[in-house]
Amino acid sequence: FFACQALQRGCFFLDSADLNFKMSIVAEISVRDKEFIADLRKQIQLDFSNIEELTKAREYEIYKEAFDKIISYVTSYRPLLTAIKAEYEEVVDSIVRGHREAQSLEMKVESIAAVVPNLQNYKKRCDELESRINSLKAQEQQAQARINALREARLQARERHRQELEAREAARKAKPPLRRRLPPGMTLDEVTDAASLAAEKTRVDRQLRQLRHKAETQYVSRERTDQLRQSLLEKIKRKEELEASLQVEQLRQQIVRLASRAAEEFEEGRSPPGYSLAGTILLAARQNWANVRCRPAAGGDLADKVPDSNADVTGADPARQAEADNAAECLDRFRELLAAGDLPAAASHAANSFRGLLRTMDVLQKFRHLEARCPGLLLAYCEALLATVPLYEGRLGAELSFECVAEALARDRVDLVEHWTTNDLLTLTEPIGDLLADHGDCRPGQAHRSFELAHVVFDRTAATAADAGSASGVRAVECLVRAGRAEAAVAYGVATVGLDAGQFRQLLQRQPSVELALHLVGYGCLTVGDAIGCFFAMEAWVELGWLADSLIQRVAEESGLMTQQAALKLMEDNAEVPASVWTEIARQAPEDMRHLNELFTSSVVFDAFNRSLSTMQREFSLH
Repeated sequence: FFACQALQRGCFFLDSADLNFKMSIVAEISVRDKEFIADLRKQIQLDFSNIEELTKAREYEIYKEAFDKIISYVTSYRPLLTAIKAEYEEVVDSIVRGHREAQSLEMKVESIAAVVPNLQNYKKRCDELESRINSLKAQEQQAQARINALREARLQARERHRQELEAREAARKAKPPLRRRLPPGMTLDEVTDAASLAAEKTRVDRQLRQLRHKAETQYVSRERTDQLRQSLLEKIKRKEELEASLQVEQLRQQIVRLASRAAEEFEEGRSPPGYSLAGTILLAARQNWANVRCRPAAGGDLADKVPDSNADVTGADPARQAEADNAAECLDRFRELLAAGDLPAAASHAANSFRGLLRTMDVLQKFRHLEARCPGLLLAYCEALLATVPLYEGRLGAELSFECVAEALARDRVDLVEHWTTNDLLTLTEPIGDLLADHGDCRPGQAHRSFELAHVVFDRTAATAADAGSASGVRAVECLVRAGRAEAAVAYGVATVGLDAGQFRQLLQRQPSVELALHLVGYGCLTVGDAIGCFFAMEAWVELGWLADSLIQRVAEESGLMTQQAALKLMEDNAEVPASVWTEIARQAPEDMRHLNELFTSSVVFDAFNRSLSTMQREFSLH
């Protein structure tokens, strides 16, 4: 078709003969190809009607397919038309490639244009950070200067105080001695009279002898009481040994007398007939034993020889004699109750014994051995001991206190230990605090009361410690944490015990609690980096998630920022924590954390910002 049109347009280049020939060809072709051209036009219109959205590219494709059909149909001009099509396709492809390259270059130009404001913003932020660093350094120098000034003032105050003490001591030594006053009750004339002075001396000597006698007989010191008690026990033991030896000696003498009388009867011929000397002696011994069994109340020779148990074993002092009698009666009554099997009465008697004679570890161990015969006996003895503490001493001894607390906790009687501690009846020691802490671990239902009591015990033992931050003080803080009072534990550790950052860090490692970490950060005892480092070293992802979530929420509430801005501010204020750590926390923590998505996004942005800032700094340093 196109070839025919070209021939028609170019017919003036031909002569008349050629033109007639070509026109005949054209006329012949037009008749033959009329139907083909009509079908081709219909196909083109059909393709256009099937397209919903007509584009230049789609229109190009339709005409390209139509041109291919013409080339296939017109065989005479196929090479020429194929070459023309190839040239057109090459031109079109070059135009498309140029358009694509133009779009790519346009996008690059836009991206380059967008980089310039970002670089300006980064440079501005870098200048702000440098100014902030300089201001912080200036504040640090001011604070160091203030610390040095305070330290110098403290040294000067100590030196002034030392000089004042030395001046007072020198003034006291240089002060002249006071004039001696006259003896009480005497005038100046009586003091200068020798007879009056001699009479006064006699009266004072008599009063001194009376006071000494009264002190020796009526008032006895605690050490002297212990010595007398020990001496009494030794003498009672010695008395029992002597009584046993005396009984053995009396039996031996009685046997000798019986043998002597039997021998005399055998020699005089008064022995029964048919008995030898040995038989006569044995017969006399049997008869004497039979007489003793028939007369139990007569006493016999042994009763006459046994010394009285109430004899004076401590000397001629009546007060000491009465004390010895009371102690002996107390011991005898205790033995009688044990022999009768009345163990509860024996425990009560021992707790209320004369001068605490039976309030000892030996008696407690004896009741422990008898616990199988009477369950609850040892606890009853402990209760009686603590109930009667005000009658004997200020507090129960340390060893007995430990045993009583151990027995009460073994029977889950924390209320008894609380009562004893509240009324200051026990001598509190660190082992008692350890007992209460272990009981709190073993009995979750009583953990709160046990750890509270353990805190009281360690607090009182820490008060007697010479150094700050002692082991008892640390244990007291730890017991408060385990009792669920993290804020009180931090306040107590700062104000009372005086723990440092290292001790607080060790406490957080032993008791990994999110609440404790938050209060340590809030009180300034630890930095956010220290708290996160403790949990990160233990790979406690759940605790790390809750800690990060709580910190973001706290920053948002304090500064009034949105969650993502609060996360960025948290990471910016705690630059010692790498952005990779924040990313790992957000990735490993449970998915139900509210603010961890913002944390993850902020950590990525913060990491990219830090890398860009470091790149800029390197470029600036190179320039």
